[in-house]
Amino acid sequence: MHWNATDLIEPLSLDEAYLDVTENKLGLPTATLVARTIREQIREELDLTASAGVAPNKFLAKLASDWRKPDGLFVIQPEEVDTFLLPVPIERLPGVGKVTGEKLNSLGVQTVADLRNLDLSGLEHHFGRYGLRLHELARGIDNNPVVPNRPTQSISVEDTFEEDVPLSGTETMIRRLAEKL
Repeated sequence: MHWNATDLIEPLSLDEAYLDVTENKLGLPTATLVARTIREQIREELDLTASAGVAPNKFLAKLASDWRKPDGLFVIQPEEVDTFLLPVPIERLPGVGKVTGEKLNSLGVQTVADLRNLDLSGLEHHFGRYGLRLHELARGIDNNPVVPNRPTQSISVEDTFEEDVPLSGTETMIRRLAEKL
């Protein structure tokens, strides 16, 4: 791309990132307009689709982006957070996998609205430190800033084989894959 909307970019994966465009280099008045512009630029220059979520924080922006995939733009204005968030199934919350989801279900929690009805001390009793995070997420609170230049946490490489390989034959293949890193 020949332009850059912000220096505050936190990559999540090869095709996903958080951008803090509170103060954008494009001089555009709203984050929604920045998102539209970026999506148009991606389509024009790369002939690819892109989804974007515009919201007051990273958690809500991720939910918004996922809401209109594969090629959409969804905006959650600050005054719309509760309207959007309360009916969301708890499985859509970051960190709520199968085990946590089942535990929440056993407490009668299916949606964010149900989760919001649980008090902080009860959440901390059942989920430890993650209880505070659940309490905040149920209220649309995420104070995690966009962190540019975060160090790489992991690197993965994979090969697909035409035939199944017995375990005894994998040592040389694993060494070869490690050399690619």
